[in-house]
Amino acid sequence: PAGFVAAEYPRAQAPVALPGRYTARLSVGGQEYERPFEIKRDPRIVATDDDLRAQFELMVQIRDRLSEVTDAVDRLRTARQQLETSAPADATAASAKEKLGAIEAALTRLLPAVNPMKLPPKALNNRLAALTSAVGQADARPTRQMYAVFEELSAGVAEQVRQLDEVIKKELPALSKQ
Repeated sequence: PAGFVAAEYPRAQAPVALPGRYTARLSVGGQEYERPFEIKRDPRIVATDDDLRAQFELMVQIRDRLSEVTDAVDRLRTARQQLETSAPADATAASAKEKLGAIEAALTRLLPAVNPMKLPPKALNNRLAALTSAVGQADARPTRQMYAVFEELSAGVAEQVRQLDEVIKKELPALSKQ
């Protein structure tokens, strides 16, 4: 059911531009087009410009962290492919694959092969996407708790990226020399 999927796999919300004057630029067939436009503030909201700026800045930080997770997963899958194609199938390669699998599971939720209806815990990317919903749900300054959750998730991403770098730098070169 769609409701179940949406609840289990939240989509990240994009940062919404702040009220202000902007210029849209378009290049087509060597022609440049520009058009100024303005995003006006909703007169019903009570948030200050500083509140909206803080919300926008946190949303951008979350977006950047999600991009970091995506980049790490891409690097991880490339490393796994290298292991599978060039490393001998021994205990060292098996250990490296196991480490990569644990890092991937921490970064992004993987459906189990045995029973796809029994979902593993939400991974860092799921939790960051859910945070965008909380931060973006109202025109307001993010709460201290939102910042705390972002810092906690960011630390988790940094640790997984550190572990990935360690596996790639230390174990993959050693395996390719065998």
